[in-house]
Amino acid sequence: MQNPTKPRQFFSAFESLRGIAALIVAMYHISWINPTYTWGFIRHGYLMVDFFFVLSGFVICLNYSNTLQSLSDLKRFIWLRAGRLYPLHFVTLLFALGIETLTFIAEKTMSLSSPQPAFSVNNFAAFLGNLTLTQSLGFFNKYTFNETSWSISTEFYTYLVFSLLLLLNRKLFVLSSFLMVVATALFLFSINPTSIKHEYDFGFIRCIFGFFVGVVCCLVYSKFPTLLKNKSLLYILIGSSLGGILTTVSMGNNDYLFVGFCFLLVFSISVGTNTNLKFQFLEHRYLLFLGKISYSVYMLSFTFQWFFKAFLIFALKVPKTVNPSGGRWIVQTDSVTGTAATIIYLVLLLLAAKFLFELVEDPFRKKSKELANKWLPKEA
Repeated sequence: MQNPTKPRQFFSAFESLRGIAALIVAMYHISWINPTYTWGFIRHGYLMVDFFFVLSGFVICLNYSNTLQSLSDLKRFIWLRAGRLYPLHFVTLLFALGIETLTFIAEKTMSLSSPQPAFSVNNFAAFLGNLTLTQSLGFFNKYTFNETSWSISTEFYTYLVFSLLLLLNRKLFVLSSFLMVVATALFLFSINPTSIKHEYDFGFIRCIFGFFVGVVCCLVYSKFPTLLKNKSLLYILIGSSLGGILTTVSMGNNDYLFVGFCFLLVFSISVGTNTNLKFQFLEHRYLLFLGKISYSVYMLSFTFQWFFKAFLIFALKVPKTVNPSGGRWIVQTDSVTGTAATIIYLVLLLLAAKFLFELVEDPFRKKSKELANKWLPKEA
């Protein structure tokens, strides 16, 4: 196995792309007010989660494939991953629990009826599932609490699969990673040959598929870090990858092809960065900031829209109806009102995500590293 040549590399372009993807997911979640939901790349915005998986597999493999050597390394790795994911997951889970509690109080004291009665789906078992990050491992047949956390559930255990494969047989890691991609792709294809939109049911398989596509991408990059030195060819490859991503997302029913274009984009950008290719647009400070808070944007997007919707319905008296596909209230707006509401929502979401990043995500991430250095120091 070839280890990545430059461990702990940072690709600023990836940070910006992660932020853009998180914003698309946020827009996908507000289909009930967002006029741009008719646009294909917003309507199929769920695929941005698969981009997260591919990117995560690449970055994790790049930074850890040559350092995970022992059981102590495994403990440190899992601790750091939990410190990165769990604090924000726990806080947003409490937000979702608060929503259920407010719904319950409104039902009992104000005689308000809800399309999905409080604690009917988000019950005690579902709460325990979310606490243990097992809510999307096939134990539940519906979304529970903070719906976006399904991907965090699957990704955490995918980290464990990745680390165990490394420790069990490092010499066969390249082959086992490739087989993971093939096996999960065949499984998902047997269920649905065009879509991989599996979340609470086969979300774990979907995550393993995307993650190990990223791992294979990293292994190819580590073998050929300067495969293409011609900047014109690199720009063409990057442009073609972006065009393929936009096309497959806009059209829908090309989910596997979308993941393939994600592979090409991540590979071409990493090789380009390694050969001093400049990505001025993707290195703009506002996009880098968006990428910095992207995890907070993603995790907050579902619960935050509930409060925004409640404000529209109860404070502004915007007409409402029941979403036939989701069993929840949705507001009825025209295109002008919907556009204004969408812009206001996104601005408020970004502000709230910035606050959550500074208050929860970043401090706990730093604290987890501090404790890891104290309790689980790196082996010499």
